[in-house]
Amino acid sequence: MTPLTTKDTIVCPHNGKVVLKSSLGKNLTANHTAQTITKNDLLNSDIIGCTRTIAGVKVPCTKVTSVESVSGLININNDNIVVCEKLNLSSTDKGFALSLKGKAFLENKMDII
Repeated sequence: MTPLTTKDTIVCPHNGKVVLKSSLGKNLTANHTAQTITKNDLLNSDIIGCTRTIAGVKVPCTKVTSVESVSGLININNDNIVVCEKLNLSSTDKGFALSLKGKAFLENKMDII
């Protein structure tokens, strides 16, 4: 399982980007370039740049409203860490699944602390 970090890019199906901020996570690299994202970090995160329209009217995804992609096995500061492999179970305020764009930042990292 790969933890979601502040260096990863999460999008809705309409290319809206989730703004990832970690307030409860932990530094995962020696140079502190990536922090883990917890369930409470991801819940209610803003989504910017969504291009969804209905009959020519913009109806963008704006927030993350459901986070089911957590592992009870990985816990920091009494909050579950979001794992990339189950990110598709999380959704936007319009009911669309989230996805990881590209590879996970920590997928091939060896400097996890």
